[in-house]
Amino acid sequence: TADKNDVNDNYDITVVKGSMTIIKATTPEGEISIGNAKGENLKKTYDGKSFGESPVVQGPEADVTLRDGDYEYFDANGNVVKDPTNAGDYTVKLTAAGIKAVADANSNYDLGDLTTLVNKATISKAKATLTVTSNDEITYDGEAHSLDVVTEGAVNGETITYTTGNNEHTTVGQYDVTVTADKNDVNSNYDITVIGGSMTIVKATTSDGKISIGDAQGDNLSKTYDGKTFADSPVVQGPENNVTLAVGDYAYYDKNGKEVTDPVNADDYQIKLTASGIDKVKSANSNYDLGDLTTLVSKATISKAQATLTVTS
Repeated sequence: TADKNDVNDNYDITVVKGSMTIIKATTPEGEISIGNAKGENLKKTYDGKSFGESPVVQGPEADVTLRDGDYEYFDANGNVVKDPTNAGDYTVKLTAAGIKAVADANSNYDLGDLTTLVNKATISKAKATLTVTSNDEITYDGEAHSLDVVTEGAVNGETITYTTGNNEHTTVGQYDVTVTADKNDVNSNYDITVIGGSMTIVKATTSDGKISIGDAQGDNLSKTYDGKTFADSPVVQGPENNVTLAVGDYAYYDKNGKEVTDPVNADDYQIKLTASGIDKVKSANSNYDLGDLTTLVSKATISKAQATLTVTS
């Protein structure tokens, strides 16, 4: 339109309209992405819950915080996962509603095919530890013992299940106990470190009077003189097992400390274990500290036979 002024009044001015077209700018590569508010991939550590923040599309003109219905998550098999919670890699994509919201906010740019706009969303496994609690001071008591396992790192009230190995023992010894995390849906959300432990069952102390050498009833060997030696083999009464001794496992000694083979004369003798007898008793009572068995002695007595001398009147 011509302005009204003294100069223009001298002209018969014809005005001809023109056309201006501003076309959309091309979106440079990397100028549009979907992720978090900082333009990075969505990521978190497993806590039994989904992502705490909504995806954000970083646009060349304006960023758009997406709302429910604007986006979807897909698992590794391409299945839609609503509010993913399990550890794993997911893909986040725009829905039709999300494409419209982003296009409206960036209307001065050619955004290309937004159906192909995808990004990775990762829930990393939580760290957890299974630790066998060692115990190397268990005293033998004839009962089965096992070690406990301490679980650390479980979240959201979950229980990490596990299986122990070599974890039930009764007899004296040192045992290495293992722990293995079970394979299941809960455990798959954890990066689990396993730490084995040690179980040691030590020998029990032998109480006074709990080991002796004598007859099968635990009494001193005794008999009346009949010109023969003791008929019964000595028996060691042990805290765990009794041991009937064989020839060579024991020896008899007279009052002068001299060894007597198969005593037959009426007298008091001492009976002691030989090296082989000590080994046999220890082997049969391996869960007990038997002390110094060279000092284990007992009395063996051959009493005089009664006899009468009568003068015939």
